[in-house]
Amino acid sequence: MRILLFNIALLFFSCFAVQVLSQSANNTNDELKSFKDRAFKIDAEVDSILSRAQIKPDAIKKKTINTTDPEIKRIERKINVQENFSTIEFNQAINMMAQKYGGRAIGSENTKEKSVAIHIKLDRYIIETVILKMITKTKSIEEKGGRLSDGKKIRK
Repeated sequence: MRILLFNIALLFFSCFAVQVLSQSANNTNDELKSFKDRAFKIDAEVDSILSRAQIKPDAIKKKTINTTDPEIKRIERKINVQENFSTIEFNQAINMMAQKYGGRAIGSENTKEKSVAIHIKLDRYIIETVILKMITKTKSIEEKGGRLSDGKKIRK
């Protein structure tokens, strides 16, 4: 009797387990395709947000970085922005966009470097990084009171 129940269980498992396992393998490929599709859309929308923020394309240094998973790449953008650029509003716009695709934006500030890094995380991967480097306008000689950097007065 035990052998009969064991054979029935084995038959049942062999019929349905192969189907379930093959579906999970397909799900992995489908999930990767879906992940890549969402990552591609996020990349395009980051470009759109940068455009709306009136950042010129030639001011953006963009590069692709490998991750621990060979199927997934991270995009990094380094951008010089003026001190009056609203990084909080920019971070908010990036985060709202990332949430549409199941991701989120995580911002961090480096006060020593005067920069803000915004990482877009999708599932367990950081797929985008936008580094905003604050630049200051150099004052003209007249704004400095007509003095050189060593403090000596300029002769006219």
